[in-house]
Amino acid sequence: HFYEVFAILDITDAALPTAEALGARATKECLPAFTAYVGVDSSYSRYSSIYLAPDAVSWEDPAERRITCLAGSASGNLVGSIKADTAIFPALGECTGPQDVNPLDVVVLPCKGKHSYEVYAEKRLTGKAAPTGNALTKLVNSVCAAGFTRFVGVSAAKSTYEYSYFIAEGDLWPKVKDHRLVCSVGSPAGGIKGSLKGVKK
Repeated sequence: HFYEVFAILDITDAALPTAEALGARATKECLPAFTAYVGVDSSYSRYSSIYLAPDAVSWEDPAERRITCLAGSASGNLVGSIKADTAIFPALGECTGPQDVNPLDVVVLPCKGKHSYEVYAEKRLTGKAAPTGNALTKLVNSVCAAGFTRFVGVSAAKSTYEYSYFIAEGDLWPKVKDHRLVCSVGSPAGGIKGSLKGVKK
């Protein structure tokens, strides 16, 4: 699916409020409800918040006199509820489009269709700050590089594919709840179909 309802705001006005008034109320009430539902502010979520409001025609039906708050993704491909899903990076086993964009703009795609990368390894981190310098290098080598060899069947140095990774860094670390190192295998050229597990090339 694309979106799911997480809040409904009844409109008790005698007449249809203006579009500006409806938008202001949706912003004021849907966004805090989004944070409570998903578990993180929409600014730091891979999901977006939208709303549906009545127009002059639907206002004639009393059952439609409400603002419906929805959370989800315009790209679709969502399975199950996103309630309490604080991840901002793709999940293990998911495939994506290009990754040379803001992590929140990475599009998750069906792995059977054409895609650019596939998430093959992840590690949850518990530190109070993001790893940096040698600590980050060691972490990437132990999780992404070593995991690449196990997943693909050859080392990254001998493969036609590359690995990339996501991790919240610097000031972003205390603002998000997704404290994972996430490793993907693929190619910026895209066009990959199916999994790269065991391709040995």
